[in-house]
Amino acid sequence: MDKNFCVVGGGYWGKNHIKTFYELGALGAIVEENKDLLDSFSKYNNVLLYNNLDDAILNNQLTGFTVATPAETHYKIAKKIILSGKNV
Repeated sequence: MDKNFCVVGGGYWGKNHIKTFYELGALGAIVEENKDLLDSFSKYNNVLLYNNLDDAILNNQLTGFTVATPAETHYKIAKKIILSGKNV
């Protein structure tokens, strides 16, 4: 499986998404604004770490995104990803 999925958000639910995609061999990147939390994911080998969604969207290797952020942010984040031509 290609490592082309990106998890946006590394909090409570995001950690579960990250672990599952990693175990499936599909995790390519993580986006998390909290630098300390983002740094904690460096344990995942060969996974790109972004503190900015826009930078992750620019990576043409990432084709699928899952949003694991607070519910009130889902629309804004998902809309940005969809308008960029990526899958959510």
